[in-house]
Amino acid sequence: MSLPVRKGLDFTPSQWIAAFAGFFLSGGLANVLVLRGYLPKHWAIILVIIGFGAPPAILGWLKARTRTES
Repeated sequence: MSLPVRKGLDFTPSQWIAAFAGFFLSGGLANVLVLRGYLPKHWAIILVIIGFGAPPAILGWLKARTRTES
């Protein structure tokens, strides 16, 4: 008995684009906030991780929502 192996993430191309855009935008925002002194360095990585993960999750949720409503 074996379990199926899933290879890679189930991201669509639009989710990858949103992930990279969110990554770079949140990285730039975190850099500005750290340089201005509004955000400690240790918390900046959390902002970048959220920026990378939230946009694809939102797109996936919207896509699943529109699929079930149709």
